Amino acid sequence: MEKTMSENQDVIQNDNDPVVDDLILEDEVRSALTTTIAQKKHFREKFQRESQRAKALEEELNKFKNTPPAKEADEEIRSKVEKLSVAEEKRTFGYHNGLSPEETDEVFAYASGAGIKPTEAKDKPFVKAAIDSIRAQRRAEGAVPDPSSDSIRVDGKSFAEMNDTERKQNMSKVLDKFKKR
Repeated sequence: MEKTMSENQDVIQNDNDPVVDDLILEDEVRSALTTTIAQKKHFREKFQRESQRAKALEEELNKFKNTPPAKEADEEIRSKVEKLSVAEEKRTFGYHNGLSPEETDEVFAYASGAGIKPTEAKDKPFVKAAIDSIRAQRRAEGAVPDPSSDSIRVDGKSFAEMNDTERKQNMSKVLDKFKKR
């Protein structure tokens, strides 16, 4: 039996040998050996398939690792970040100096054109005049006319508050105001 066992070990290690059937005498050993050989072939095939799959996935992964990010995307991100930082700088500058967004834009436009800092540009006479002009325009746009009144006032008194002599004296002024309406 020991001799057969060592022969079986040789056969198991070399499964392509045609003498395998002659050396194995027992049915149980033969079926166990056949099963083991089939499992070995199955797992070898499975290993090869998985190895090929792993190699393909590794190659695909290497494509992603080696591909640098698109320069267009980098430039787009940089420009957006730059715009946001300028917007934030304008917002804080306007807040700290009591300027509206329009006034802040004027200060920054002058500063970038003159090549100076916005804090220096704010004190320039040209920029001060531009800010005053923007503020005057805003006041004019927001101005509300005085409410109209049915009573006409002359010398601080309405026609109803005047006595008869005052009415006679100021009648020409009252009629002039009616004509102007």
